[in-house]
Amino acid sequence: MKIQILIVEDNAIVAEKTKLYIQEYEHFNVKDIAYNYSEALELIHRKEYDLAIVDIHLGRGKSGIEVAQLLKDKGVHFIYLTSYADQETISSAALLEPIGYLVKPISKANLFANLEMARLNFFGKDQIEIREGKSTLYFLKSQVFYIKSSGNYCEVFDQEGAKVIRQKITDWTDQDPKTFVRVHRSYVINRNKIKAIGKEITLVSGDIIPVSAGYRDHLKDWA
Repeated sequence: MKIQILIVEDNAIVAEKTKLYIQEYEHFNVKDIAYNYSEALELIHRKEYDLAIVDIHLGRGKSGIEVAQLLKDKGVHFIYLTSYADQETISSAALLEPIGYLVKPISKANLFANLEMARLNFFGKDQIEIREGKSTLYFLKSQVFYIKSSGNYCEVFDQEGAKVIRQKITDWTDQDPKTFVRVHRSYVINRNKIKAIGKEITLVSGDIIPVSAGYRDHLKDWA
């Protein structure tokens, strides 16, 4: 699973060039581009992102620093992008604790260095490795809602939909039993995605997951 990026940049050429560079990097995907504060606001409230690249100066209206505040409030990491590298700009932007800083014109090497540092320092602990035959699949735990067993296969339901892979459902609970818990013979859920617990479990995604009697006594510990 790739790390999903939002680009906030008022210059369409710079935005598209940055997107093309990022698409060469296998671990990342540009999910959306916002060209002003209003578009960024709408996307941030409506969709989920792992990382954002935000131009500090967005022309007229509110700045990228105000976009960064929205991202910080939602717990989304961000990298600043700017044409200005003066001390005053950097000091003002740094107050919201960005994880990187890119100066225009963007260098592909500098962009990749910032992305790689972000991946290793902020997303490495979020990754889970799942074996599928001779291959290894990588998922971001924070994006997975639940896993459903279907014979020799599993369906992994995450922010992007469902993915069918050949594996055992216990691979998830064996690797990270604190995050992934079994609630039914056929279901493992991400305990961080629980919205409500009753006779069934409601996840933040809106999915309703059945609970077997043998697991019901542990529900109070998972809420």
